[in-house]
Amino acid sequence: NFVTGELKIPSSDSFDDHALNTDVWQVLNSVHPEYLDVSNGTLNITTDIGEWHQNANSLRNIVYQTMEGDFEATVDVTVPAGLNGGGANQFGMVVFDDSNNYADIRYQTTAKGRYDNLSNHYMAFVKETNAVATIALRDPVIKDEGWNTDAYTGELKVTFRVIKSGDTYTFGYKTANMAIDGKDFVTVGTYEGNFAAPKIGLFATRVDSSSPQSVVKFDNFYVPVETGE
Repeated sequence: NFVTGELKIPSSDSFDDHALNTDVWQVLNSVHPEYLDVSNGTLNITTDIGEWHQNANSLRNIVYQTMEGDFEATVDVTVPAGLNGGGANQFGMVVFDDSNNYADIRYQTTAKGRYDNLSNHYMAFVKETNAVATIALRDPVIKDEGWNTDAYTGELKVTFRVIKSGDTYTFGYKTANMAIDGKDFVTVGTYEGNFAAPKIGLFATRVDSSSPQSVVKFDNFYVPVETGE
């Protein structure tokens, strides 16, 4: 069940405590609470099986805050090594009202050739309204990073960003290599969401048992202005 709580500007969190700060965060659909912990300065989510996609409402361990007002939020994510293969892994940041009304930016892996013959690593922008989903963008990050599509098995560090202005949410990302090169965030799309009880969350999942289980690390959830008018 959703816990609505008091709506407010999201709070920053560097995840330096030894447990999730429940004054800031709540957890939705915690079927396996042992798959979620805070240690070594990061929020660590072990991927469980599930997804949000139209009538599929099985995404688990979504760590979220309620929210209101306009803000910009970023979070650093370390995508684990060894995911250069089949299956579908999804890690990202989501704004949502419920499981049928949301938008997210995610790092996604899939079998090579499923969407094109270039990559099995993607940044994806997904939105859903009244249980009708649209995958608005798949951006093959392999081309930005210069990886070999068949041999790359290392970690990827990426920062996700959501900017809220009224009911408009703008999503973007920047990889570590882009940051080193001085590049700005890549905007992947916008979503108009007049949510009754808006929330912002972090998630990591695998769609089915063919996807390798992994631990995804989230750090430096940052909202520059934490007080609104």
